[in-house]
Amino acid sequence: MDDSAASVPPLAPERPDPGQSDPGQSDSRQSDSRQPDSGRNGPGRRALSTRDWLRALWRTWLRMDERNLGLISAGVAFFAFLSLFPAISAVIAIWGYWADPVVISEQMEIVREMMPEQAYVLLSEQVTALISTNRSTLQWASIISIMVAIWSTRASVAALIRGLNTVSDTPHRENVIRRLLVAVALTILLVIVALVAFAAVVILPAAFSFLGLPLHLELIASTLKWLILLGVVFFAIALLYRYGPNRRSSRMRWFTPGAVLALLAWAAGSFALTLYVRNFDRLNEVYGSLGAVVALLLWFYVSALVTLLGAQLNGELDRLRRDRPDRS
Repeated sequence: MDDSAASVPPLAPERPDPGQSDPGQSDSRQSDSRQPDSGRNGPGRRALSTRDWLRALWRTWLRMDERNLGLISAGVAFFAFLSLFPAISAVIAIWGYWADPVVISEQMEIVREMMPEQAYVLLSEQVTALISTNRSTLQWASIISIMVAIWSTRASVAALIRGLNTVSDTPHRENVIRRLLVAVALTILLVIVALVAFAAVVILPAAFSFLGLPLHLELIASTLKWLILLGVVFFAIALLYRYGPNRRSSRMRWFTPGAVLALLAWAAGSFALTLYVRNFDRLNEVYGSLGAVVALLLWFYVSALVTLLGAQLNGELDRLRRDRPDRS
């Protein structure tokens, strides 16, 4: 028995289970999973060189064609045009409950320099026609106008959200109801932002005039109207960047380089389009009575395109920071 026991070969060393990972690797993976998501912290966490910024801008330009941002912007412009006049009706009806709707027509001058003249005339005529409508009729129609406006504007916001998902490399929301609710919620928030901004633009000059302040203070009030308008545009863009893309556990910061780029590009693009239509006007010759509609669609197109380009810049800066080694 001793000889048989001695002939038994020694046991082989125990092999680790293939499904069981090394403790050191497990710790490293857990630490990697705890790293803050770039979308949550947003651009600006690691310093980038001037070359990196130029590379991000160049990549943003290239991605515009690769990801069909122009085509997406055209869809947004189409739905925005469909929702414009119901939205104007709703705003005038709501405003009429608290103040004289004629004030809206008077304060529209603030946007005259920021859109083509034909587009402004088209909007102004529609506002004048709605204001001249019987007030009780307008208020009775306000509920229908608000519902139609929110539903129509929801389509343009949904198209913009789809574009933001494309540039952010995030999948679209599979749940149709959730997708609809997000678009409607963002639409309502944007309408509220617009109403608050319009109220501020109207109340500020009226308050200065009522107080009888000197001329230089009235000039300051006039300048503040422009600053309020730009601030509202920036906040609306930041709102879309933060809550538009399908990010469940991460949110973009409120202040991002892409939002700044979108704001500056929107102001420059609107001004350039206005100058072009004013000085090299061929729209009426080519499109006839539809020239104003075409001008308004172009303005919506530029606004949607710069919004998507700003989001694309945020994405490119994010990728550069992820690929760049941490030198700290």
